[in-house]
Amino acid sequence: MREILKAVVKTSSGTIASLFFGALSIKVLAVVLGPVGVGMFSIVRQIQQLLVSVGTMGGQIALVQGLSSKRKVSRDDYIVTSFWITFACTVLISICLVCFSHDIARLIFGEATTQMIVLVRWLILCLWVSVAYTFFNALLNGYRAIGIMAWGQISIAATSLAVVYKTAQMVKDGQPEVFVWMLSISFLTGFLVVFAKAYLAGWLKPALKRIIVGINVEEAKHFFSIGGTTVVTGLLTTGTLLFVRALIANRMGMYSAGTFDVAWTLSMMYVTLILTSLGTYYLPTLAGMQEKEQRQKFVGQLLYLTTLLFVPLVTIVILFKPLIIHVFYTSEFDYSLKILRWMLIGDYFKVAAYVVAMPVLARADMKVFFVTELLWNGCFLLISFVSIYVLEDLQGIGVVFSILYGLLFAYYGFYAKSRYDIEFNYRMKCHWLLGLLVVVVVSWLTWSDIEMDWVKSVTVMSVVMFFSWFAIEVEDRRKLLDILSNRLPSQD
Repeated sequence: MREILKAVVKTSSGTIASLFFGALSIKVLAVVLGPVGVGMFSIVRQIQQLLVSVGTMGGQIALVQGLSSKRKVSRDDYIVTSFWITFACTVLISICLVCFSHDIARLIFGEATTQMIVLVRWLILCLWVSVAYTFFNALLNGYRAIGIMAWGQISIAATSLAVVYKTAQMVKDGQPEVFVWMLSISFLTGFLVVFAKAYLAGWLKPALKRIIVGINVEEAKHFFSIGGTTVVTGLLTTGTLLFVRALIANRMGMYSAGTFDVAWTLSMMYVTLILTSLGTYYLPTLAGMQEKEQRQKFVGQLLYLTTLLFVPLVTIVILFKPLIIHVFYTSEFDYSLKILRWMLIGDYFKVAAYVVAMPVLARADMKVFFVTELLWNGCFLLISFVSIYVLEDLQGIGVVFSILYGLLFAYYGFYAKSRYDIEFNYRMKCHWLLGLLVVVVVSWLTWSDIEMDWVKSVTVMSVVMFFSWFAIEVEDRRKLLDILSNRLPSQD
């Protein structure tokens, strides 16, 4: 538990800073461009995430899992092999963006104007910079360089904030491709930070000596055994969300796309605080564990910790969501509260599902991961389509989000118990169910609020914080206080 808390505190500091800078950037876009501009940026950003997911074969999972489970020469061969596979994928995507820019612009934006075609082609620059950052960030994760990873996050968000006002002005003047420039410059700074650390630490030297050797067949098989699934699931996840955004934009306009983006972004941002903080430590550590009893204890500790951390966090967001909308956006985005109130309940299930699902990735059980991702995204897309085109109410997207994550958590909880003998004790189950009760009750108390009720919000928050603190075991409270006050002794 001590090492988990240290990793969470170290990573969360960078995540908090990057989220803060990111929120300020969105505030600038909201004020200067309104919901239409926010909607356009959300689609551009989603395209970028989709391209990076394909270029890196599903993000960082395959590289981090391989680095964490391999040693010495095998690890160096794995880095080189992953690099060449990633390079080849990025080249292919770049060619597709050039050749099919007209069709991509028409499919996503509903029109193939010169501006939209230029925007799609500029995405090639953003693709290369983003893939480079993601690759070397994963390398740092495999070597547990969590502190530098946090600085990489911060540099991206800070750079974005530095250029966002000029970007908004240029977009307002009719240059939407500048959104791509902003993303490219931001990820370039992040890349420079993580690459410098990897190079100066000497982690690249053994791999560079073997770079000419090219792809190792056995390491490529390992990479594709994970990356083959994660690239498809990554396409499902980012592609589904991109398609939903495009459906909203084409059916209801960019204004509605911007409103939806607010709800989705707020739901993701604070959850990212927990998942990023845990993920950089959780997957590589779990993948490196060989003993079943050790894994069981570790997963139990993570669910216990995430419940204790997340209940106060989600409660604050639920209580203060009208204030958050008005501070970081404007009153034009008030409708997003109707979507967000459902998604916040779903976030509680999402975080728990993340914890109990991680053993599947750590043990490279990719068939189960693929099927669950396929079913989740398929159902989400289908019901979102009904909500947009039949009901014409975006609130349905929030409802299905909550229900599907509840089902996902239930399934992974069952699978983890039957496949990996990971079972949670009675006390842990009570903690989690009590947390769910708190989230549901607080949501009910603020269900229709579009303005802040300060007396109610502060009172409820105080009660939840009080009980959350004393729900933590005495020893764990002491460890947490030690970490926060920098008095935790170093462990060799």
